Amino acid sequence: MKDVSVDVSHDKVHAQDSGTLDKLDAFKRVITLTGTLDDAQRKRSLEIADKCAVHKTLERSSEVVTELS
Repeated sequence: MKDVSVDVSHDKVHAQDSGTLDKLDAFKRVITLTGTLDDAQRKRSLEIADKCAVHKTLERSSEVVTELS
């Protein structure tokens, strides 16, 4: 059986800290894939995660960093 776990954290970087006039959102997404998966399946899972509607919406105005654990 293959299981997927996604953990998301959010940080807001204020203008004085970032050197810009806008506030910046930063999301860190940690994806944990368990089970017997080869490298191609793991890569494909990340590609699918990046195509999700929520990811695309967040990415329009925020930085999204993905980490595979």
